[in-house]
Amino acid sequence: MRSKKGQTIWILYTLGTVIAFFGLFWVYYQLSAVEECSGLNPSCAENQYCSVDFKCHDFPNLEKTTLQKETVKNYKITTGVWFIIISSAAAYFILRRKKNE
Repeated sequence: MRSKKGQTIWILYTLGTVIAFFGLFWVYYQLSAVEECSGLNPSCAENQYCSVDFKCHDFPNLEKTTLQKETVKNYKITTGVWFIIISSAAAYFILRRKKNE
């Protein structure tokens, strides 16, 4: 059995650790609220974004490029599925042949 004094010290230590953790979280939350913007509640204009440094930056001007139909290969998802099915069947027959030998 533990002594009452040991239990009391353990409870106080645990409570102190929990209070310190939430206190540090609160301080961090308050300090980050001072920044210009935050990810959860951005206060930037429509043409700006909130960066990692908690400042509003303009979106870069990107030109939209369209590719010719001939340069884009149109792979369907079924191509990958058929590859997996054929590979699995080949592995099955190879392993079955080795087992029969």
